[in-house]
Amino acid sequence: MASHNQGFTSALQLQKLAQMDKRAQHLAIIKTAGLVVIAWVVIFLAYFMIPVQSITGVNPVLRFVLGTALVIAVLMWQIYRIRNSKLPELRAAEAVGVLIPLFLIVFATIYLSISVANRHALTQPLDHVAAIYFAITIFSTVGFGDITAVSNPARLLVSLQMILDLVLLATIVKVLFGVARNVSKQDGQAEPGLSDLLS
Repeated sequence: MASHNQGFTSALQLQKLAQMDKRAQHLAIIKTAGLVVIAWVVIFLAYFMIPVQSITGVNPVLRFVLGTALVIAVLMWQIYRIRNSKLPELRAAEAVGVLIPLFLIVFATIYLSISVANRHALTQPLDHVAAIYFAITIFSTVGFGDITAVSNPARLLVSLQMILDLVLLATIVKVLFGVARNVSKQDGQAEPGLSDLLS
């Protein structure tokens, strides 16, 4: 077991994922996926531990500003980690895997607070599960129609999330993987995509 761990550690000390043998590549990818799963568990547990009563005391606009600041802070931290990573493409994938659920939780918390403050802001009152479900259906553009915004503030918030969904998907993902590519190119070697490594 010790020789296995030493082999993995020495493989991770390489500058490029493409330079690793297939086994080390797969282990690095599995480790990254594991970190994303852990981040999801922590983010969702924190969300579900927020008592509904504490949600009503904070203005939804302030909640949005604070949530946006948190997402930007995590984005900046992730960019720093990508720039200083020996495996920048995997760090970029990890960053996307952390930022998307965090973004969704920010909106779910705001939807929950709006619903608790005004039971008629949406077509049905929301609890934690319904609020995250609503945020995810908006993010995925599915929009089943079982929960819809009724009040103008709720409609504005849903519209804002739709716009920011596009920004998140188009810009942040491009920025994160662009940083990873730039780090990879600094050594003059192009790094293959994750799909190339998994085959």
